[in-house]
Order: sequence, then structure tokens, then C-alpha cells
Amino acid sequence: MHSHKYTILSIILLLVFLRCEAQDVSDSQNTDKLQNDSIAVNSKLPRNRKAHDYVCLKDSGGVVHSATFVWYGRQQSSDQYLSLLPYKGWTVGIGNESDKLIRVWSHRQGGPAGSRHSLRQYWHWEAGYGKLISKAKNNGRRTWSVNADWRMMYEWQWRGLTVGGGLMIGADYAGRTAGSNVNKPYSMDLSADMSIAAGVQYALWAGRKVHFTFDYHISTPFAGCFFMPDMGQAYYEFADNIKGTAHFASFHNKQSFTHDLHIDMRFIRSAWRIGVRHSFLRYSASNLTMMREDLHAYVGWIADLNIRRGTRVK
Repeated sequence: MHSHKYTILSIILLLVFLRCEAQDVSDSQNTDKLQNDSIAVNSKLPRNRKAHDYVCLKDSGGVVHSATFVWYGRQQSSDQYLSLLPYKGWTVGIGNESDKLIRVWSHRQGGPAGSRHSLRQYWHWEAGYGKLISKAKNNGRRTWSVNADWRMMYEWQWRGLTVGGGLMIGADYAGRTAGSNVNKPYSMDLSADMSIAAGVQYALWAGRKVHFTFDYHISTPFAGCFFMPDMGQAYYEFADNIKGTAHFASFHNKQSFTHDLHIDMRFIRSAWRIGVRHSFLRYSASNLTMMREDLHAYVGWIADLNIRRGTRVK
């Protein structure tokens, strides 16, 4: 009994020292093994590791890297359904981006020693709010937006350099109000797309207790659909005539791209992300053209979530 008490006490002290990192618990006779669902936050750096060693270490299976951030930026838009004048103003919002390693292959024959190939999935979402003013400064709009995407990337990694490419599926919504327009007080961007995505990442070891990672990725849609009403069609008329408002989207009627540059900074007891994100959208149908361009800077906190699931084994 005393040996079991000392074992449990040692495990508790170890969890506190590692900032609640989930550990498997087993007794000395291997007669009872318990694996519980656990989530641990770990932002510490391993000691005596080089930059590329750390990249390989942190990409262990079951670890989800999650960055939650807030952002502030500028938006300019042109909505010909509401007005022919361009609008611009400020926007604020919150978002999250997470990624998880799916599979890893060691370096192939003929490739550089220490290189590897991996498959990684990413989740990203943002929600924002803003206020826009017309170029004549005589009218204003309020805007809010929600967008989310999921992408699967095939990545090649050697030392601190990672290069990848893949496919992305996403949805985008941005609503706008115009109180001065009685018949058409509301408009929106609504679309779902499949995109190609590419990215490059470089891990820079700046010291024993600090780790910097530079990351840049870009995406552009090649197929999808979007919502677009007719010029004179009011929103209350959609119940009677909704046909023709959905349009197939590709390069001929929709041009869009998003690129993101950020820096992850990992210290002994915290990890932070700062970056800038730029997106451009323009699409046309039904003799109307919509345009929206966003540029914002963001700062956030990174958490490494170590998820383990299992059942009691007798």
C-alpha cells in the first residue's frame, strides 16, 4: 500500500512540474493499466535540443497545436447591390487556428539525411465586426463576418525548413447593413469553395530558452459556389423567387486569395503568435460586382493540447 501511495504522489508532483502534461499511469506489476482522456498545455522548450530536433519532437502524434488570437484591421469594399460608392473602415475580431500531424514518413532514398514527409491537417476560423464609411463620408455601414476552413497539407521537412502544399475547403459569410436604403437595407457575401494552398515554414533557434518559427501560407479558390441576387431584386422577394441566386464559382467569375505571415515565439512558460493577414475577394454575376479586401494584424496565445483517449484494461 505504501509503495502505491508513493507512486501516486510522485506522479502528481511530475504533472505539476510539467505544467499538467498528461502522463500514462501504470503500476510496477503491470496488472492494472488506466488510460484516461486528458488534455495538457505544454509551452516549454526541451533542453539540449537543436532547432530541427525540436520540430520533429513537437510533431508527435496526438498533439494539437492551437493558437487563439484577436485582430484589428482595415477593410475596403464595394457592393453594387447597395451602392456604387466604395466603403472603407475598421474591423475587429477573434479567431483560432489549430493543426495536427496525421502521418509521418522518414526520408526517402536519395533525399537528404534527416528529411521527412508528413501529412498535416489545419482548422481555421474567424469572426469579426466593423464599421465602414462611404468615400463621400455621408453614409455608413455596419458589417460582420464569419469564415472557417479546413485544409490538408502534404509537407516536406528538412532541418528547420518545411515546405507544403494541399487542398482547402472553406465557407465565408459577410453581412452588411445600409439603413438609408429602405428597399434594400441588407446585403451579404456568402460562398463555399475548394482551394489550393501552399506554405513554407522555417524554425529558427535563437537561444536555449527561446524558439522562433516563421510561417507563411497562401491559398486561392478554384471551384465553388456563391450567392448573388439580381440588381433590382429585394431580399423580401427571395421567398417567391430564389432561383438564379446561386452561381458556380471559378476563375472566370471569382478572383480571391488569402495570404498570412506570422511568427510563433516560444519561451519557457509561454508561447505567442503575432502576424498579419491579407485577403482579397472579387466576384461578378447578374450584372453586379462585389469586392472586399481585408488587412489586419493579430496577436494570440499558443497552446499545445496533448489528447489521449483509452479505456481501463483489466
